[in-house]
Amino acid sequence: MARKRVRATLRLLDTTCRNYAKKGVPRELQKATKDLQVKGKFINPGKQIIGSVSGVEVGDEFLYWREFNVVGLHRQITCGIDYVNVNGMLLATSIVSGWVYDNDVEDTNELVYMEEGGNVIKRERKPKDQKLNGVDKYWHEKWLHERNMGKIPFNGKKATVVGRPNCIGYECCPSCKCPPTCQNKVSQHGIQFQFKIFKTKTKG
Repeated sequence: MARKRVRATLRLLDTTCRNYAKKGVPRELQKATKDLQVKGKFINPGKQIIGSVSGVEVGDEFLYWREFNVVGLHRQITCGIDYVNVNGMLLATSIVSGWVYDNDVEDTNELVYMEEGGNVIKRERKPKDQKLNGVDKYWHEKWLHERNMGKIPFNGKKATVVGRPNCIGYECCPSCKCPPTCQNKVSQHGIQFQFKIFKTKTKG
């Protein structure tokens, strides 16, 4: 029943959109989506859903972002990550990988998400550095915490902590709100001491 309702609603969205297009109404897709919302035709309305969405199956194909909104798969209109706050923790409920972002989707089982913002739609526009804002910043900080196993990989003297189980340290990026003196920003300050590496007969 839910599956049939999803398909019927998507057909209604397509039909409404085509009718607006024939009449020359601008932004016909946005207009059609708004009509369905006002008429209460949206499926799975309300809060974001954690887990499977009723009537939507793995492998379903969607032509437009607005279709995600209509079936309740993704509530956000432009943001790539939709989420819900559970006891102070942000849980991602859906992620949309748009063609305007340099996301890595070579493996269908894994997505390397490059964050929102800084996208280039028009050819004459130059790409900008990504900025960590909102939920993107939250996931970045969580990722840093997990990769560093919950501890800052550098000591107060900006040296790598000896005895860490992971030999790789992940630093805060320039977009983080922490100051330049942050203990987790080391390599970004460049070379602090002059040294020379050379080969000898017994070493190197």
